[in-house]
Amino acid sequence: MGAHFPESLSNAVPSVTKKEAGQIQRAALQESFGNEELSGMQGRDARRVYKKVCSAIYERLPWYKKIYFRYGKVYR
Repeated sequence: MGAHFPESLSNAVPSVTKKEAGQIQRAALQESFGNEELSGMQGRDARRVYKKVCSAIYERLPWYKKIYFRYGKVYR
């Protein structure tokens, strides 16, 4: 969650822009340390980016790890 997180995430997952990664980072920090909850829109945006990252990871896995990734406690 350092200053280079948005750039690192967008490099690792090209479908996630630096702007989206920055928004996700700010939302996580607000939820963890802020004095107000996330809005519904921020929550939806965070979930959308989470799904993009999960899809990118899933595509790179071998078939036997895909089973665990998909039906384990990772990707819902």
